[in-house]
Amino acid sequence: MERLVDCMVSIPSNMFYTVTLPATLWFFDKQKKDKDKILFIDARNVYTQIDRAHREWSEEQVQNLACIVRLYRGEQERYLEVVAGYLKSFETSYSLFKTFIERYLETYNVYVVALDSYRIISSLKRKKESQKKLKASGLLSKIESLKELKKASFSDIDFSLDLSSNKNQIALGQQITEIIKAIKEEFEHLKSIESSRVEISKESAKLLRIKGDTMWEGYEFSTLISMLDKNTLSMVNAFEELSYWHDNINWLQTRFPDAKYVDILGLCKVADRKEYVNEQDYSLNAGRYVGIELEEDNLTADEFKNLILEKHKVLMRLNKEALELEALIDSNIREVF
Repeated sequence: MERLVDCMVSIPSNMFYTVTLPATLWFFDKQKKDKDKILFIDARNVYTQIDRAHREWSEEQVQNLACIVRLYRGEQERYLEVVAGYLKSFETSYSLFKTFIERYLETYNVYVVALDSYRIISSLKRKKESQKKLKASGLLSKIESLKELKKASFSDIDFSLDLSSNKNQIALGQQITEIIKAIKEEFEHLKSIESSRVEISKESAKLLRIKGDTMWEGYEFSTLISMLDKNTLSMVNAFEELSYWHDNINWLQTRFPDAKYVDILGLCKVADRKEYVNEQDYSLNAGRYVGIELEEDNLTADEFKNLILEKHKVLMRLNKEALELEALIDSNIREVF
């Protein structure tokens, strides 16, 4: 027996358009150094869902799985090249994200000043009865509560480090993890602010705006709102891209911190002939060797509490909107019939 089987990779179900069952990829190597060992990789949990019934591997997911093989074969330099590429991609995305944040904050502050200015003008132009109704709506208080935002400040990262060094890559990866954590907090804050801004914008167009008032058009609120919507979308996309590169860097560095192959529970294991012949009777199913990874959410008690409270807050808002919609539908039906 030639013993040419070098690597076995279990892949997820729904990876093929004509076959829904999971499959196993066999890799043969006539030049393999240790004929008695086989690398098993369980990649059934590594995939990108492209629609309800189909999955695929992204280019980076293929690269990450290939890195396991490269480290197994002692090709450390090729592994470091992949991580260095991810770090460079993060650098580019980070620069773009900061640009979009600055654009959003600049436009937001212009909008807040303009809206507050029109609030004063609108109040002066209205009759007393109209002023009372506007004040009773609570909109004026909401507008007054809007504050100009300070320029966001995120830590600088020294991307000039020699990225051929695993030590430097790990240090950079740790900086990125800390920055991602800070960005997430700032980003959640901005999302909350933007949500309030959208609500106030809609109410202002309905309640604050005086019909036929040229001053409203003069402030170009429609243009500012359009710019804010565009900048918000750009921020969201840039943040998702940042998170994507961080996830890929983190996926490799947390599993192979020394840039050397190690068996990872639930992912990969090198089995010798005794294991796959004597113990498993030539079974080449990766799941038999790598075991099952125990998943952890990595949340502290306070983080879990805050997450539940936030979800509850969203649920209450959705329930309120549902009740309002139900009442509106009921009212409309009664009016019609």
